[in-house]
Amino acid sequence: MMRLYSKFCWVTMLILLVNHAVLTQNRDQPSYTLARWFIQSGDNPTWAQRDGDSGDWTEQELPASISLTNGFAWARGAFNLQDVSFAGPYYLVFDRSDIACEVFLNGSYIGFRGSIPSSAQKFVVPANQVSYWALPSELLQNGNNVISLRMYSQGSTVSLRPLHITNLSGALFQEQVVSFLNSTLNLMLGTLSIFIGMYFFALWLGRRQEKPYFWYALASLAIGIYFMEIGANFALIPYNLQRAVSKAALVISMASLIQFNFLFPFVKFQLPDGFPG
Repeated sequence: MMRLYSKFCWVTMLILLVNHAVLTQNRDQPSYTLARWFIQSGDNPTWAQRDGDSGDWTEQELPASISLTNGFAWARGAFNLQDVSFAGPYYLVFDRSDIACEVFLNGSYIGFRGSIPSSAQKFVVPANQVSYWALPSELLQNGNNVISLRMYSQGSTVSLRPLHITNLSGALFQEQVVSFLNSTLNLMLGTLSIFIGMYFFALWLGRRQEKPYFWYALASLAIGIYFMEIGANFALIPYNLQRAVSKAALVISMASLIQFNFLFPFVKFQLPDGFPG
């Protein structure tokens, strides 16, 4: 068992190191950060206009927690194209967030993330995925440009991270590499964890006296649920409940792993014949 535990830890560490290395490379991609935004809770279609009045809006530096009214808020940020030090075509990058939104450039609609609930559709958000949209050259102005976000999330507040402008290579990196890490690798790690957890739970059912089998199974199953939720592109259950279950699973996994490590030194394991440990 110790050998399998060691192998699993090494695989997990390797995936985390690859993730860190790729995200470090991500910082080397061309990027212009939009950190200062004007925020207004509520929903008003006229707020998409480029020259709309934002005198009573709250200026905030992202990341920040923003207030929602009936789940809605708007954000408006400006940038001068002359301040962007790299050549286009340009893309707007929206980091992982619990927000569904519609995006406007200088008053013109350019894209969406997830779906804002209405009579025709329900709330959907790819919370663990990075989103990006092309900034059409025919809408960009050589001077100041305004990006408006119509946002929705469940709850009274939500966290909003800085947005970034990048070029084609940066957008392709987000799509082909970062999205792969955020989704595919986490789903693979979650599946592996759940498989290991089910195996050791079956071993514990046959040897109830071997408590470490149980705690290792519980730790693996719980962390598997956590990784699966990180990699999921949609919610299988109500969204807030799914996020709550994921966070609870992480806590359960850590507590179970502590219990396992406490009991393991005092138990001599006898693995079944043919077990690859």
